[in-house]
Amino acid sequence: METMEEYADMIQQVMDMIYTADPSLLQRYGERGRHKCREDNLHHLKHLETAFQLGNASVFTDYALWLEGILSKHAMKTRTLTDNFQYMLDSLDLARSLDERARQAYRQYLEAAIHALQQHEAREASMITAQGEGN
Repeated sequence: METMEEYADMIQQVMDMIYTADPSLLQRYGERGRHKCREDNLHHLKHLETAFQLGNASVFTDYALWLEGILSKHAMKTRTLTDNFQYMLDSLDLARSLDERARQAYRQYLEAAIHALQQHEAREASMITAQGEGN
């Protein structure tokens, strides 16, 4: 695994994008929230690396779906995670230690996870709608 330093520029840009999109995060969670955000993005990168090493996109997609399940129990929306993954996609070029093959794989895995999360969210919404109509 690359060290945090090797991903520092990428993670900083992702965090800047997150906090620019929702400035209230800093007020709500303070520096502790920024630290947690940094850690979370490093975890995402570790899972991307594992998927790459195994040559298996589902490793990252399964992680994303698992994580979304945990976050939803804490009242976080799927969009929070998909936005984070999109910001990672937009910032991948800052992970200079990644060769082109790894960068392409990471892109593919992030895109697949975003797609899977969006499909999962749509299924959940349609189930809720169907349950409401059944009452």
